[in-house]
Amino acid sequence: MRRALLALLALAVAGAVVFYLLTMPPATEPASALPVHTPDIANGKYMFTAGGCAECHAVPVKKCDDLKTNDKVTLAGGRCLKTPYGIFHVPNISPDKETGIGNWTTIDFVNAMKHGVALLSLSGLPVRLLPAHEL
Repeated sequence: MRRALLALLALAVAGAVVFYLLTMPPATEPASALPVHTPDIANGKYMFTAGGCAECHAVPVKKCDDLKTNDKVTLAGGRCLKTPYGIFHVPNISPDKETGIGNWTTIDFVNAMKHGVALLSLSGLPVRLLPAHEL
């Protein structure tokens, strides 16, 4: 009986360790790691185009799965992406402070783009972005 309890305890500990390793938050950059910089609009346009931001985040004309958009610069979200895990509703990444990412700090943006860690979620919990977002 004692052996069975010890085996069950060891299995529970191993399960807890595996759970932690699979769900632990990824490493992020501290704000002190950012160099002093001035915004570069031309580079931002290049990154916007190269990253294909509008392909997912531009507002669809009609339904969420409509491929046509009215404006490729307003990234208010609204598209639906069908994934093996269900339908993902693409978030608003406009600079709006209430519904977009307007309240993000520079380090929040860097961590989202570099490490795939975002502050976007209906639940308020961090969301792991697609690997394609990591630069």
